[in-house]
Amino acid sequence: MVNKLDFAALQDVLEGNESAVKRWESREPNPTVQMSIRMHANVYDTFRSLCKHERRTNGDMLEVLLKKYLTERAKTQSRAE
Repeated sequence: MVNKLDFAALQDVLEGNESAVKRWESREPNPTVQMSIRMHANVYDTFRSLCKHERRTNGDMLEVLLKKYLTERAKTQSRAE
């Protein structure tokens, strides 16, 4: 004999009265995200070597490179004006 499914417990979620995912009040959501980037193997190897040499994670190194790029770009744009 197959038991019938009881969806009554989901009624509050379906009506929007309760979240489908409950969180512990003492925990904050993780602020990090993950992404995937396609690149040639030699570019990746160079990037990883740079990360290892600087003892940084991929995300930390990307942040450093972005900040440097944006700083240089702002300087170039201000000179052009």
